[in-house]
Amino acid sequence: MRRIQGQEFTPIGGWAGYEIPVHMPIKDAALNETLKGALWTLIIRLHPHETQPSVWFLMDNLHRDDAVLTLSRNARAWMPSQGIGLWPDQPPPRTMTSKDVLDLTWGETPQLPYHRVTRLRAATDVQHTAWTTMFGLGSTVLTLVPGGGQRLLDETREYLKRPIVDEGFQRFPFYFPLLGKKTLINATAEELDGWLGPAQLYLRESEEDNAVLLLTRTAPSILNKALEETGFTVAPRDQPGEDEIL
Repeated sequence: MRRIQGQEFTPIGGWAGYEIPVHMPIKDAALNETLKGALWTLIIRLHPHETQPSVWFLMDNLHRDDAVLTLSRNARAWMPSQGIGLWPDQPPPRTMTSKDVLDLTWGETPQLPYHRVTRLRAATDVQHTAWTTMFGLGSTVLTLVPGGGQRLLDETREYLKRPIVDEGFQRFPFYFPLLGKKTLINATAEELDGWLGPAQLYLRESEEDNAVLLLTRTAPSILNKALEETGFTVAPRDQPGEDEIL
């Protein structure tokens, strides 16, 4: 049986974290299936009464492997809507200028000074199907929030908007936090509450970390027990995790 080995990390403010090192996008189909199945089992074990996921896609790299076409083909069932993703450790979104293009070297693709996120508004079972369909591309985020994703957006909107000075980005339909490991382990309790509001779980494929990051509002001891019960292993903190075949 293939077991997934990762490493725990401990943010402040009543959260626990687990990092699974894996290169994005995941090219090993068997690993992809094993990982998303194990993660869903872990999610249910951690939050048995809050298994109504909300699914989000970071659009930056969704052109790979025809992922945008998959999103388009399923648009009627998945009900996507577009908003802005905010990285707390990066400059706030702004309008693109001519300088962004003129400063490029020949053949270089311009990097947009903002990040689009797609939210799915479909029913619970469809949300889970969408997540399993798109998982492994390096772009999915899954959250568990009592009351659903709209409550998360409503309660975090003003906090997330604070750094934005460009008036063109003041009235987007929604704002969503994009959190990497460095941000999570250095965040204050106030920042985590501001970014995540009522969320109980935040699971993100973090391409910049080459990892899947799981953040859960529970004690580290509870996460550790759930990991053991669902077939995950925990590497010592001074060693990088890796996928193991047992």
